[in-house]
Amino acid sequence: MAEIQPFRALHYTSDLQDVVAPPYDVIDAAQRAELVARSPYNVVEIDLPQDPGDPYEHAAEVFRRWQDEGVLSATTSRRCGRSSRTTRARTAAGARATGSSRA
Repeated sequence: MAEIQPFRALHYTSDLQDVVAPPYDVIDAAQRAELVARSPYNVVEIDLPQDPGDPYEHAAEVFRRWQDEGVLSATTSRRCGRSSRTTRARTAAGARATGSSRA
């Protein structure tokens, strides 16, 4: 049986409009540059890091720095939560399709 434990979630302390991004595997170089230009705290800096050295080490350093600077903050108590997502897309025939999932 799975063991489920509450945890302290991290969240942005500012408005999300300029810090969210599409999934990393659909972002090209031009879109990445546009997202970073919107905000130096755009999640693309972590999800799709660019660094001449080790990009994953860069992402880890950015993640730590954002927590230290208060860009990301942890919830005050440990919690278990439910997540949901709705996706809208067009089918090949041009019809709109909507799907949702819950975790």
